[in-house]
Amino acid sequence: MDLKIIISNIFIICMNLILFVHSAEDNEILKTRISHTFTNETGTYDVKAIIQWASSQPIDQHVELPTNKFADFLIWDTWSELDHPPQSNLKQFVESPNHKHRVMTADLNLPIVLTNTSVIIDGVHRIAKAMYESHEKVKCVFIDHSTLIKFRISSPFKGDRSSLIPHLPIEDLFLRLGKDSLPKEESERIETLEEYFTEHLPTAMDKEDYWEVRLERPSTPYGSYMHDPQIRQGLEWWRPGTRVRNIPSEKRFLERGLFALEDQWIPLSWSHYFQRNGSFPQELILLHIDDHQDMMAPRIGKRLDGRYVDFITGDHFSLLKPETVEAAIVSGALGKGSILTPLIWQLEKIHVRHLTLRPTPYTNYALKKALQQDTILGEPLQRISIQCENTERDTLLSSSNYIATSNIDTWLSFIPDNVAIFLHIDMDFFNNRFDGDSSWQEDKGRRIHDPSLNEQQKLLKDIFAGIKRQSLHQRIIDVSICLSPSFFPAEFWEPITEMLFRECKELSILSMNDKATIK
Repeated sequence: MDLKIIISNIFIICMNLILFVHSAEDNEILKTRISHTFTNETGTYDVKAIIQWASSQPIDQHVELPTNKFADFLIWDTWSELDHPPQSNLKQFVESPNHKHRVMTADLNLPIVLTNTSVIIDGVHRIAKAMYESHEKVKCVFIDHSTLIKFRISSPFKGDRSSLIPHLPIEDLFLRLGKDSLPKEESERIETLEEYFTEHLPTAMDKEDYWEVRLERPSTPYGSYMHDPQIRQGLEWWRPGTRVRNIPSEKRFLERGLFALEDQWIPLSWSHYFQRNGSFPQELILLHIDDHQDMMAPRIGKRLDGRYVDFITGDHFSLLKPETVEAAIVSGALGKGSILTPLIWQLEKIHVRHLTLRPTPYTNYALKKALQQDTILGEPLQRISIQCENTERDTLLSSSNYIATSNIDTWLSFIPDNVAIFLHIDMDFFNNRFDGDSSWQEDKGRRIHDPSLNEQQKLLKDIFAGIKRQSLHQRIIDVSICLSPSFFPAEFWEPITEMLFRECKELSILSMNDKATIK
């Protein structure tokens, strides 16, 4: 028997026992004052105001979910104060006259109010009543954290929380993490933070009962970019007056795409296309020219209704809503190494053709969606991820698939007919001298990918000749390009990018109005 059904049955038995003694305990009910606040690691909130907000939301914001999805909440502790010993809701239902009364008088017309990370702000008693009365579904409203803080009564954060460097295009972020979220040993803690917050320079400050984590962009101390001796000249070519601190925020839109300094902005181009189109296509081809796979797990997961959430901000995420994509990029939930993952998750079928000169097993893969436990922000959060499974060529196109190769003809093989194409070009494909490593000169065992300018230009010519030969340019509906500072040397930015734009314009992939630089 399903565990959640067992839990529900146990709860119904307990509720029948409660009903048996309910009338004898009426005089004891409500001796304890009912709290109308909700407290978590980000502050204390006015629940009455939140309920009013939830009840006023348009009907399309109300979600009906199966009641059994909430069976676990009867075992968890979802409302005790943070400084009180935890005890399960089921235990409190059985032992507390106050909670018994609240279950029996709960109004099921009011929605369950949840954060996007599956924390119930209000409604556990309504869930219990819905289970007892065998309601198959309950009405729910999810609240973004950016909306929730409007109802905050008090904040646990003390002192100055401004960025270390003023006037940054992307301000520092602060998170409060439980003490058991990070290793006690400092070197292990630093390694854990840097592996998780890949878009930031994270530092954890010990606040006795919790860790306060500051997330800085790596451009702030300049250490992640200055190993390229011509970075400042490259930035001046990109846009006069651009400073190193501007690198993570620099982007500009093309008529049918986007050109950015860094790769994390690429999904914003895709999102704008999907928004204009009004829906996701049933099928899509991605021509991915990149030295990296870009299929790491972002700090993005799924909430109870199956929609997506930015775990860093607590706000919802959708590739149909560019404002949510931009917010996730700014927060660092979506970063350079994970840009393909949300795209693969949100499309029914995608054919990824990856052209890379990086040594890799060149084979055919089926793309499988998987959830992985979030080890930092905590249970029950799960991040979306991608698994590549070997598959045969004759079944390749039956589901989402991936081919990685260094051969242009192989790259453009097994392309289904009459399916639209996104073209993504990360310039580190042509030369990845630094690979984001400030110690690149000292690492004698590292891979060297440092072709000359002539070699890069020939490779670029061959790529577009292959696209033209198969008439694929006629189906390209979005072009996204990034320069990848700290990977692709700035000395090549101007010549290779100017040539790339010419090749794209010759095939009408880019508009004649699109410019490689702003001067």
